[in-house]
Amino acid sequence: MSVPQDEARFLAGFVQAEGHFAVLEQNAGQSLACVFSLRLRDDDTELIAWLQEITGLGTIRPIAAARTSAPQSEWRISRRAEVREFCRLLTDHAMYGRKAREFAAWKRAVDAWTAAPVDRPAMRAARRDTLEARRYAEPQGDVDITLLPPEDLRHYLGGLISGDGHFSLSGGQASMALKQRQDELPLLRALCDAVELGNVYESRTEPGHPRATWVVSGTQRCHALASLGGSDPR
Repeated sequence: MSVPQDEARFLAGFVQAEGHFAVLEQNAGQSLACVFSLRLRDDDTELIAWLQEITGLGTIRPIAAARTSAPQSEWRISRRAEVREFCRLLTDHAMYGRKAREFAAWKRAVDAWTAAPVDRPAMRAARRDTLEARRYAEPQGDVDITLLPPEDLRHYLGGLISGDGHFSLSGGQASMALKQRQDELPLLRALCDAVELGNVYESRTEPGHPRATWVVSGTQRCHALASLGGSDPR
């Protein structure tokens, strides 16, 4: 199925925020399989149902509440042909930073899984690389992240903020905060510079979990951000 460009860019941003790439061991480690999954609270099922509809890929299933967690819905793509098609779709529409590195490693696993015959040693190496890309690493100096132009970035940004953004209203003024692990600091700075809105702050108040947050404060600035793509393209 052909996905329109705006929707595909929104998908890339939303996958950057919420998606999970896995290379799973099966049959007591004798075989491997590539899986993509994305979980949201079940009151957001409509959104992932729309993503499943426009891509024509995967299935949606309910996840029961566990302990303090709310019920969820999961979009899962696990059939080999569908994983390959999903991988092609994301290859055509960029993600950035740590998630892009994780996807690149997972894509190598998908390529090995869909080869004839399956290249299991390459899959195992790619699985290790995927896990390594997921681990926290201190940002190393100035990292150059080249983004799409703002007019083309808007739907990716809408997907990313829909997934990870937090909106608040205080004293009659709106604000948006996009919090990430601190190894995504270069990405947040690049986004902030690209749209020329807000500021990026670093926080190490949580031991072992340093964070970086892009904050856009003020109703006028939030209106400007919304006009760039702070909502999904439906």
